[in-house]
Amino acid sequence: MKSDYEIETGAALLNLPNLQILVLSFVYKSEYVKESIFDYQTQQNQIPLQNQHNLLDLSLYFSYINKQNEERFKFLISSLAQKTKLQNLELISQSFNTYENLSEDISHVLTNCMDISTLALRLNDCKFIDKDAQVLGSALEKNTNIQKLNLFLYYNRLGDQGTLQLCNSITNIINLQNLALDLSSNQISDQGTQNLGIALANCINLKDLQLFLNNNKIGNQVANYLFSPLAKCTNISNLSVYLYGNEIGDQGISLLSFNKCLLALSLDFGVFQIQVINYQIAQTYKVQI
Repeated sequence: MKSDYEIETGAALLNLPNLQILVLSFVYKSEYVKESIFDYQTQQNQIPLQNQHNLLDLSLYFSYINKQNEERFKFLISSLAQKTKLQNLELISQSFNTYENLSEDISHVLTNCMDISTLALRLNDCKFIDKDAQVLGSALEKNTNIQKLNLFLYYNRLGDQGTLQLCNSITNIINLQNLALDLSSNQISDQGTQNLGIALANCINLKDLQLFLNNNKIGNQVANYLFSPLAKCTNISNLSVYLYGNEIGDQGISLLSFNKCLLALSLDFGVFQIQVINYQIAQTYKVQI
């Protein structure tokens, strides 16, 4: 049985019209749990956000949304599109296996909230394909005010084409300075890393870059396709790349090169882990810098 506090959460929010910062978390213990706070809300009283016209900072955490709760989640997402003053948005959605239009609904929010400067999207295990990457990318490239972007698409079904479409869109975010991109456990090959390298090389204001490309289909060409373009990015001072669980051998690692403006470097190939701070190079790994 839910507490009175939980049941009346929606009504309580109605009485906070001056709210600027809001964090909501709905984390289910497993995908088989059907009961939630949503089950105690009527359609008119579902965590209403329509009165929060001054929201600047919003964080939403969801996991294991099933078919029963999908419509209720859509109601909440649709209300976000009206929060045009939002500057910071964090949306964490895990294991949305039945949500067919998740990328479209999130893109609708991004298209309407053009003042966002810090955006975090964690859309792991949502069965995204290349089409979803294109939809998200089309919305992201319109938000040119974004300075910090955390985009986590771990454990989806994205391939080289989706990577290309997504990265080309990121290139158009002209004010982007800090990027964390997680494409782990997808279907990305050497061609995808080449697309990624070319696109990131065009992010002229990027200073801090974290790439998570674990458990894909990337081979030894990663040195030429990804690291060579990045080596020309003198604007990047902090670089972290995670590549364990791929098909990269000693040959690929030995050919790595980096720009001399780096202040901090972290590489993870699984067996090989390299951390370089202020040019303190681990010569054992023969890293070129």
